[in-house]
Amino acid sequence: MKGMKRRPDSFFLFVLMFLSVQLYSEKINYISKTIIYDNEKKTILLCDSIRISSSEFTLTCDTLLIVKKDKMLFGRRNINLKMNEFDIKGESIVFSYDTKTGSIYHAKTKIDKGFLTGEKISTFKKNEYFIYNGNFTTCSADTPHYSFYASKMHLYQNDRVIVRPF
Repeated sequence: MKGMKRRPDSFFLFVLMFLSVQLYSEKINYISKTIIYDNEKKTILLCDSIRISSSEFTLTCDTLLIVKKDKMLFGRRNINLKMNEFDIKGESIVFSYDTKTGSIYHAKTKIDKGFLTGEKISTFKKNEYFIYNGNFTTCSADTPHYSFYASKMHLYQNDRVIVRPF
């Protein structure tokens, strides 16, 4: 066709509002304003207003890269991960959608009796989270009036937080 440029066969640009894909044994749905699929590298780049959901987790963010061969998600900006009735917000994420493990950086979350923030919040087992260089407070102000710091905290969801001194 005259006047149209042809894109490489291995790289497609889709401007879609909804796409569902079988990423592993469980179906994952994802929504994004822009979806770029690289067939050669088996990656999917999602940009703008992203929402990914499965029966076990929901993730929203601004930019996300899915690496299908490694079953990994890499996200940036306005991260919100909901998993096991637990919400974690942050600025970036590295997450395995196969094992449901990963880390959120510059993260914060609310627990029963307060709020936790950390340089990194990681999960390696269901309902267990590790907070690195974190603060705990019961103050709900955007800038808390008080908090205590620990280099490492171990959160057992709906149970307890174990704090290790620095």
